[in-house]
Amino acid sequence: MVERCGRYASFLSIPSLEWRISTVVTGSGCGLLLLVALTALMACCMSDVISRTVGRAAGGIQFVGGLLISSGCALYPLGWNSDEVKQTCGNASDQFNLGSCELGWAFYCTCVGAAVTVLLCTWMSCFAGKKKKYYPY
Repeated sequence: MVERCGRYASFLSIPSLEWRISTVVTGSGCGLLLLVALTALMACCMSDVISRTVGRAAGGIQFVGGLLISSGCALYPLGWNSDEVKQTCGNASDQFNLGSCELGWAFYCTCVGAAVTVLLCTWMSCFAGKKKKYYPY
């Protein structure tokens, strides 16, 4: 096994099919969340960007993005039975069993961020936008 930075020079050099799928799924979720973030940034400069409908659509997009990132986190351990992981963590490593290795804080932060996106951000977007006030007089 080669230990150096940036050793995955191309997409096909990622060691397992599960990790490639996880990369695509997580990247798609991040792309959707980036789209919502850029729309919210534009709303700071333009007054009528976020309506009630756009806010709810953004919440739906955040929900899908969070689910995609969560799916990527769930798919990632399926690739732990690859040869590179077995060389690093021992032959006891298998799917959902890292052997002598441990997960780092980045994996946990990604999972927590996905959960916050699915639950909190989606819930808060239900209250986005301006309500038209009805004045009976």
